[in-house]
Amino acid sequence: MTDPGETDRAAANADELDEPDQLNLQRSVTVVGVTVDLPSPHPVLTLREVEYPWRAVHIPVGMSEGAAIASALRQMRSPRPLTHDLFPDVLQRFAIRVDRVVVTDLVDATFHAEIVMAREAESAAMPCRPSDGVALSLRHPYAVPVFVTERVLRAAGAAPQVG
Repeated sequence: MTDPGETDRAAANADELDEPDQLNLQRSVTVVGVTVDLPSPHPVLTLREVEYPWRAVHIPVGMSEGAAIASALRQMRSPRPLTHDLFPDVLQRFAIRVDRVVVTDLVDATFHAEIVMAREAESAAMPCRPSDGVALSLRHPYAVPVFVTERVLRAAGAAPQVG
């Protein structure tokens, strides 16, 4: 039997999530992988929430970005550094730390993201494509967390399929 107060609390929590500030909440995700679903020739990056309800976001990416992400997931290195290999080295050389990557919005079927970086006491969020942010996070010498805002999860997040 369900506690009647539980239903009221759930409704109140749902109302709270409609507030604009709640749409900016950052939900931790894991990089599931890059796939190509035929007949489309374009790779798709899949990110999944770490916690329940484990919504997944599927983001179309370019061929080179998809290849960079897929090779980083397989821990493959190019004999010569590619852009996504070089950039972490440059940041490290200038003592700039990457704190996180956030997929922030979905506007006109285009995903937007930012890389949050810091040096000493100064911090900045730089706009980027989600694919570049994720590729950078995977190539970094330390774990860089990836987040997706509640706004994006509501607009494009799909619950896991059961069965």
